[in-house]
Amino acid sequence: MTTAIGLMADPGLPAIVASRIRDSLLAELPRRVDASTEWRIDVVDEIVPLDAEGSVDLTRWAVEADTRHDWDMVLYITDLPRYEHGRPVVAEVSRQHSAAILFLPVLGVVRLDRRVVESLARLVGHLHRGSVDVGPEGRVVTRDPDHPEALNALVPLSGTASEAAESVEQIYATGPWAVPRLLTGMVQSNRPGRLPAAMTASAAAASAAGAYGVFFGSIWTLAADMGVDRLSVVTVLAVIGMTSWLIATNGLWARRSDWSTRRWAAMDNLVTVITVAVAALMIYAGLFLLLFVAAVVVVPPDYLSEALGEPAGIQHYLKLSWLAASLGLIAGAIGSSFDDDEAIRNATYSRREAERRALHQRLEELEAERAERRAPRTEA
Repeated sequence: MTTAIGLMADPGLPAIVASRIRDSLLAELPRRVDASTEWRIDVVDEIVPLDAEGSVDLTRWAVEADTRHDWDMVLYITDLPRYEHGRPVVAEVSRQHSAAILFLPVLGVVRLDRRVVESLARLVGHLHRGSVDVGPEGRVVTRDPDHPEALNALVPLSGTASEAAESVEQIYATGPWAVPRLLTGMVQSNRPGRLPAAMTASAAAASAAGAYGVFFGSIWTLAADMGVDRLSVVTVLAVIGMTSWLIATNGLWARRSDWSTRRWAAMDNLVTVITVAVAALMIYAGLFLLLFVAAVVVVPPDYLSEALGEPAGIQHYLKLSWLAASLGLIAGAIGSSFDDDEAIRNATYSRREAERRALHQRLEELEAERAERRAPRTEA
C-alpha cells in the first residue's frame, strides 16, 4: 500500500527547507509511523491564496488541493506567522481533510531542518493513525480528546498549548522562548541579505561619501583623535539613521486600527526594524572593507604619517576606514530615496509577507473610501 504525501511550500525559505528535508522525512516515516506502508513525498512549490485576514484557510485549501492531486494527505509549510488568542500558532491540523500547516517562523533558526523533519513526522503519524511518535525511544501518545498532551506533542518545542475544534486542531507556542524564536524565525524568513542588492543608489552614495572621507585630510586627523567609544557611537547613530530613513521613506511601518491587531503590528514592526538593521550592518561591513582596502592602497604610510604628525600604523587605517564608513552610511541613507520603493519592500519581506501587507493595505484603503462616501450623508 502506497501513501502519497503532498509537501507544499511557500516560495523562498519554506521551499528551500522542503526540498532539503524531503529525503530525511522519507527515511523517518517507516520507522516512526508505519513500516508496512510505502511512502511517497511530492514536493510542490505552490502559492496558496490568502483569505481576507491575510491567512491560509486550511479546510478550504485542503479541499482544493484534494481535487487537483492524488495525495492521501497534504502538508503545507509557510513562512507567514499566525496569531490566535494572543499566541503564535506552530501548526494547524485537520484530520477530517488529512491536511496540516506548519508555520515555519515559530520554530526559530536553531536546528531548523531537524525541527521541521520532527514536526512533519509527528503530524503525519497524527493524520495517518491518530497517534504521535515523539522520539527515537518509540513512546507513542495516542490521540485522546480528553488528554491534550497528544496535540501538544505534535511539535518538538517545550511549552506548547493546543485547542481542538470541530474540524481544526491548533498547537500554540507558549513560554519564555516563544517570542524570541518567532522573532528570529520571521527575520530569517525575510532574508535581510537580499536588501543590499536592491539599494543600488544607496550603495553608490555611500561609496562616494566614504571615498571622499578616505581621501580628505581633515578626516584623517579627526579619525586619529577619536577613541573607540566615540567611533562606536557614530557607527550606531549611522545604522539607526539608515534604518529609520529606509523604514520611513519606503512605507515599511505597519499600522493597525483596532487594539486586537496592534500588538501583532508591533511585532511585525520590530521584525522590520531588525531586518533593515541587519541589512544596514551588512552594507556597513562591506563598505568598511572596501574603504580599508582603498585607504591602504592609495594613501602611502609616509604621507599619512606626515599629515598626522606621528608614525602611521594599521590602527590609523582602521580608524580612518571606520569613520569614513559611518559617514558613507549616513549618505547612503539619503541616497536610498532614489531607489525603487517597491523593490526595497519586496527585498525586505518574504513574498508571502509582502502579499499579506499589500492585502491589508488594500483593505485599509477600501475602508477609507467607504468612510469618505458615508461622510456627506452624515453631514446632511
